[in-house]
Amino acid sequence: MSGSFALAPGAGKAALDALTDQSFAAIREQRREADPDLVRLAADFAGMIAEQFAGSEALAARVLMASVQLMAALAERLDNPDEVHVTADIMALAAEQLSRAADL
Repeated sequence: MSGSFALAPGAGKAALDALTDQSFAAIREQRREADPDLVRLAADFAGMIAEQFAGSEALAARVLMASVQLMAALAERLDNPDEVHVTADIMALAAEQLSRAADL
């Protein structure tokens, strides 16, 4: 998942929620073409997060996606961002899975 940190803290909850919702929509589209091994790792990670934050999966998913947004911004500043992107992709897939499960 690539992208930039378009908003900063203080931008307001509605604006930040909109940015996070856009990130969820983007990764939902990318999931279909994602590396199956990354999807499996993300599912395992989502399961761990769900166990640790039982009953708060939607909140955990939003916090995780905000972390992904930060990592994407960091990756843009590095000379070799591939490792950051792979980690961010796994986290984004896990966050999207948690969000989807929370909506069920």
